[in-house]
Amino acid sequence: MKPEEIILPSALLAGIPQDTVIQLSVMHQKFFIACWDKIEGILALELDKILSYTHCIYICRFTDEDLAERMRRRRIDLSSAVRKYPEVSWLEIARHNPDPSSFFNWLHREELWPPSSEIHSGSPLLIAAQNDRLPATTWLLYKTFDVRERWECAIGAATRHTAGSTSILECAIKRIALHSAVHPVRWPQNIYSAVIQGASQGAKKNTPEENTVIQHIAIKKMQFLRGHLGYSLLCSKKDMSLLKELDLQEMATFAENQNIIAKAEYEDQKKSLLKQHARLLKDFALKPRRTSTPQ
Repeated sequence: MKPEEIILPSALLAGIPQDTVIQLSVMHQKFFIACWDKIEGILALELDKILSYTHCIYICRFTDEDLAERMRRRRIDLSSAVRKYPEVSWLEIARHNPDPSSFFNWLHREELWPPSSEIHSGSPLLIAAQNDRLPATTWLLYKTFDVRERWECAIGAATRHTAGSTSILECAIKRIALHSAVHPVRWPQNIYSAVIQGASQGAKKNTPEENTVIQHIAIKKMQFLRGHLGYSLLCSKKDMSLLKELDLQEMATFAENQNIIAKAEYEDQKKSLLKQHARLLKDFALKPRRTSTPQ
């Protein structure tokens, strides 16, 4: 296709000009890049008059910093579209862009930030997490100051059993752990229980084969939580009964073994603390007391 054909209407319908090829191409990354490479260097073309804000938002679904800069040199500024329609733009990036980190940083330098959302389930962070977009989730987790949003991200990843939810949970937990004081005291146990309850809810409507996959994903999450947050996490009697009732035997066996390890670890720590306490008392008793000298 010749460059001039790319900016002409793709067809005529009842005599009405349709979108140009370049306008249609914004729906697909490879198609758009192929078109852009052909027309980018033709300075006589007024490309900024061809692509609207809507087209630019579609491009945000797949662009990176390099493409954004190349387009800006041809007077097409993606940041203008994001600035004018922030809610739609950030959600489209979070939902669709496979690796938006460099583009996010580019927007950051343009002093553009994700808009705050009163409905947290519709925030860019939670949309990215729900779609297992790890690069977007990671960037947004470390840029948001909303404690509740970080918490919802972790709980959502704990209860889901998609293949990418484990990585999302790991990222969320590491972020929360940096400022754990602002979260509930028992937040590690709450997350651990959410993994078990999420798998249990999924098991009620899945086949045995699907439940095997769910168990493997859940066990991987439980292993991470124990390794990252310590051995104080326990599967409650209620959760254990639920696992056995739903015939999630792999999870039940893993949870039972980990409970044994956790309790043994607790007893070892308790004995160690008692020994340290006894040693301190002994040292204090043997230490000579200073007597006052009469004046």
